[in-house]
Amino acid sequence: MTNSEKKQRLQEYIQLQKETDRLYDEIERLRSQAEKMTAVLSAEPKGGSGKDRMAVVDEIIDKKRQLEEKVREAYAARSAIVQAIDAVKSPLHRRVLAWRYLNGATWEQIAANERISYHHLVARVHSTALSMVNWPENEK
Repeated sequence: MTNSEKKQRLQEYIQLQKETDRLYDEIERLRSQAEKMTAVLSAEPKGGSGKDRMAVVDEIIDKKRQLEEKVREAYAARSAIVQAIDAVKSPLHRRVLAWRYLNGATWEQIAANERISYHHLVARVHSTALSMVNWPENEK
């Protein structure tokens, strides 16, 4: 597996986290929309039978199912990534991988936290760390 493929595999968790965040925001938007729909009592029929509200509720339920599935995927991806990172022998390289691929830290944040130069981190440490990652053959 090339370093590029390893990097892509390590980024799966961050991408799944972004998708779960997006779904959660969408659920909150739909919930807010549903709460704004109020029943109005009137002597004149106006045609609002509550179908709009039910459609929003159905959409919320569907989005919650999607969110639960993404959370399960993210948990499985994180477990595999943690296992791969934990197998890296060097503490510095292990920390860099964890900062980047589990915490989603920027290179600038990692360089500051580890007290190493940005250029050294990106040019040397990260590529060396990627070369130390080994995925089991039966996975992807």
